[in-house]
Amino acid sequence: AGVDGWKLDDGEFLPLNARMHDGRTGAQVKSSYTKMYHQAVFEVMERTKRSDYAILPRAVGASNQKYMTSFWAGDQNADFDLQLGLPSV
Repeated sequence: AGVDGWKLDDGEFLPLNARMHDGRTGAQVKSSYTKMYHQAVFEVMERTKRSDYAILPRAVGASNQKYMTSFWAGDQNADFDLQLGLPSV
């Protein structure tokens, strides 16, 4: 149909012991990681496609709206597990 886009899946699954380029751990950037992930894809798409694209992320935060065209909540479990349950939403 002539539409380019990305489905950004698993942006919420940053390992807590991961190391970022600046030395911070995954636990330290967990609350801002999805925004960084979406912003990076958004900036590339804006440079290359202008407005002719779609971004469909699964994990979203309060400040991510300007970096996506829509979203889906994902496939969480109906429990309170931190990695796969309702807190991961």
